[in-house]
Amino acid sequence: MLKDSFGRKFPYLRLSVTEVCNFRCTYCLPNGYQAPLSQDTELSVDEIGRLARGFSQLGIQKVRLTGGEPTVRRDLVEIASAISSIPQIKKIAITTNGNRLKELAIPLKKAGVTSINVSLDSLNPDRFQKIT
Repeated sequence: MLKDSFGRKFPYLRLSVTEVCNFRCTYCLPNGYQAPLSQDTELSVDEIGRLARGFSQLGIQKVRLTGGEPTVRRDLVEIASAISSIPQIKKIAITTNGNRLKELAIPLKKAGVTSINVSLDSLNPDRFQKIT
């Protein structure tokens, strides 16, 4: 298992698959999304697969996909499928704002996602609108 210089163990990999988000939360993007100068800033599905395989060889058994908002990636299901094909990876989690789960929950489950964490700022529609 991976350890840092303080002896802390790292049982899982947290992988940001995009910095793009479909919300503009005041605490995260107060000035709105600032697009990078280069369009090739995100790893491809193959690159993510190679990265996950490498970390799995170091003892990582869980990968958490984050962002930005990971569900804005059009190839998120393919990313999850590539990671789930690695025998050493036992769990794939996603942290999301939940906005696209209605259309993606079943395909993500079929691709191997084992858990989803939904980050929700408010159930009050007015407060939610002000935050996002």
